[in-house]
Amino acid sequence: MKELFENVESRVGSGANMVLIAGASASGKSYMAESLKKYLEDRGYRVAQFSSDMYYKGIARIITEKTFLRNVEFVSYLDKCGEIARSVKDIICDYEFPEKFCDENYNKISQYLHTVLPEFVADNFAVKLKAEFDRINFDEPFCIDFERLAGDINSINRGGTIFVPKYSFRTGESEIDRSNLVSKSKYDVVIVEGLYTLRDELLDNISLDNVVSIGINCDAKTLLSRRLNRDINSDRCTFTPEQVIMSFLSQVMPAFYAYIYPTLPRADIIYHTTLTNKEINSSEKSIQIKYATGEDFACRLKSSGARLVSKVNQRDYFLEDRSKSGTGISLRIREENGLATKLSIKIKTTKLERAIQEYNLKDIMSKENRDIARLLAHFKASGYETLQVVNKTRRVYNLNNNIIKVDDVKNLGTFVEIDESSISKVAEIRNILSLKDPIATSYYDLYINNIGNLLHTECERKFKVIGIDRSLISRIFKENSINQYYLDTNQPKVVEKIDKTLNSQFNLSEISEARVRVIDGVEAYLTLKSSGDKTRQEIEKEIPITLAKDLIASAKSVVSKGRYQISEKDGMKVELDFYNNSPLCIMEIEYDEELHDDMEVTEFAHGIFGDNVSIQDVTEDRAYKNINLATELNADAN
Repeated sequence: MKELFENVESRVGSGANMVLIAGASASGKSYMAESLKKYLEDRGYRVAQFSSDMYYKGIARIITEKTFLRNVEFVSYLDKCGEIARSVKDIICDYEFPEKFCDENYNKISQYLHTVLPEFVADNFAVKLKAEFDRINFDEPFCIDFERLAGDINSINRGGTIFVPKYSFRTGESEIDRSNLVSKSKYDVVIVEGLYTLRDELLDNISLDNVVSIGINCDAKTLLSRRLNRDINSDRCTFTPEQVIMSFLSQVMPAFYAYIYPTLPRADIIYHTTLTNKEINSSEKSIQIKYATGEDFACRLKSSGARLVSKVNQRDYFLEDRSKSGTGISLRIREENGLATKLSIKIKTTKLERAIQEYNLKDIMSKENRDIARLLAHFKASGYETLQVVNKTRRVYNLNNNIIKVDDVKNLGTFVEIDESSISKVAEIRNILSLKDPIATSYYDLYINNIGNLLHTECERKFKVIGIDRSLISRIFKENSINQYYLDTNQPKVVEKIDKTLNSQFNLSEISEARVRVIDGVEAYLTLKSSGDKTRQEIEKEIPITLAKDLIASAKSVVSKGRYQISEKDGMKVELDFYNNSPLCIMEIEYDEELHDDMEVTEFAHGIFGDNVSIQDVTEDRAYKNINLATELNADAN
């Protein structure tokens, strides 16, 4: 930052007396402004500093103006706009945000409107006013009084004096603050920071001859970390934690990309920033180490006297912001049973230690907003890409009052994870369990490093089943709803997405079939297969549902079916597929050809259902391949 300040100082020395600093919410604008002020003051300059955020119009004025703006039927009463805004402000000002339009206040506003508007207009206006409050977006440029801000800046440049307004983030309203006086005669430099100080609404209405502007470009993971820490862990605003998170995703970040990010290139100086060492060091710390173990470790642990506390299936979704500039910051959402349970932001500070900012979503968010598909869609719309899914079963044990986590991680193996605040505690647990060869990395990194292991040989035989009763099967076995979408690998964008998903570790030119399988609408898998009938090379990787939807958008055909896993014997796994909108039933048996030959598998297949069911081997009949049973999709269907 020193180099930046020296640059600004040189421009001030050449005649600039106004510094504009712009950036996203929580990008560090205020911190930079205060640091720059001190730097210049230490060099003898008299410096005034204020925020353009103080020029928010206030909730009452915003919703009143929006009501007039969106509803042409009120235009003949536009002269009442200022009076209505002031009266609404008087009614709602002292209430916290969730209560501003409570029934009592709504009735007061309605009664007031009947004194200044005709009865039929007043009722409609009250309804529309409430609607504007319900969808208010503080991150729109509309909320800033640019006319007043530009007027004050011009007044300072002409040698005048202004009173910077005071905006309260608790009340959502603005007041005149006669203690905050700025006069050009008293200051050599004036610093103005805010979200929209590089917007045309301001720059087109002030003289830029003596202005130096700075645009702060901050990665989105840092923005999320700071915003949540500031608005959830402090009393800066009256939003609930759920409102803070959903507002950030649905309003703050979309507004940043729509209204702020495009203005940054207008700055004289672009400054890139991320979490500071001070922020990282003030976070909670945790020593997190994993140990690879055998599949029988959970049994050995239990036989040693450990008590099983819980067992749960978890999916961890690792996210990246679209700028990919937040290196070193891990953003993860954990899901259990289709609902998000934790949001974690981690920074690796040493080989073993991580700074952690973690939120238990079960305690602060509704089930509706914790729906994993819905939440990931919100993150995607906010510029975050889900890079990886790690699927695991976690067993938590209590052994001598020590918490032991045992994770069976799909495609990786079984691990003991120790998560403690001190290295001595980690050593104590490690010695109790006789653990060796620690792994100080995340499952995400392990997965990326082992992605090449996804390639395997699939061996299966297919049988057409005639005479089977689906309703009977569904009463006995659990059905999984499956939709398989077959991708057009002739499209370069599709191949590019597949290649990126697989970390460019496979030669995609050898692939004959690419599909996305969606199970019960929540799980998604990308599967690539080589050519062949009974034996084929296969790559299967779980992918985020958001990526699945992207790939599905360019699918060429789809198969829809209900699947039942009905049997497993000596490593032979039997799956029964009933095709929707068709009487067809196919039984697939996966097996290891080193353990079983074709005749053994065929005999096993014929013995499953008895004499009332007919079994026909269709393994080599290409008409029964799923890709050939698929229904074509057209552009409209996608």
